[in-house]
This record gives sequence, structure tokens and C-alpha cells, in this order.
Amino acid sequence: MILIIRILVGWMYFHAGFVKLFKKKKEQTIFFENSGLKPAIFYLYFIGILELVGGILIGFGLYNKIICPILGLIIIGSSIIKYIKPQSLRSDVEFYILWALVTFWLGSI
Repeated sequence: MILIIRILVGWMYFHAGFVKLFKKKKEQTIFFENSGLKPAIFYLYFIGILELVGGILIGFGLYNKIICPILGLIIIGSSIIKYIKPQSLRSDVEFYILWALVTFWLGSI
């Protein structure tokens, strides 16, 4: 069961990073800019690479005690942005909180 959760959470991070870096770079840059994270291009690459590489590491169960807290904090940041600016992200804030909790849990095992 843990293997399935690890692979799914890893895929979610990998996909989020892939979209930031390769599919919706312009939209994501605007999102970071509107969220007050400037320079937006720095945050786009920094968070995108962390999510992409972190997703692979989580999926394979490598360095989870290091990468999971980092990614969990990124998702907490997303939750705060979603709470402050409800239109900024597609999913409900509860989704991001659950995602962060599962990420922290994976880092603890």
C-alpha cells in the first residue's frame, strides 16, 4: 500500500514540475508574478525542478526524509496562496493540505 501511495504522490509532483517547466511556462510565470513571488522565472525553475526531481525521488523511495519536507513546505505555500487568492489555483485548499500531509507522512516513514 505504501508503494502505491509513494508512486502516486511521486507522479503528482513529477507532473506538476513537468507542467511548470515544459507545458505551461507562460501561465505559471504569470501565476508566480501575481502571487508576489518575484522574480517569477526564478521561482518557476526552482520549484519546477524541485517538483520534477522530487517526484522521481519519492516514486523510487529515495531520499524521502530530505525531499518530502521540502516539497511539503512548497505545498503549504500553495495552500496559503490558494487561501489568500481563491481564484489563483484550480483545486480546493483542502486538496493542497491533504497533499502536504501525505507528503510529510511519506517523509516520516
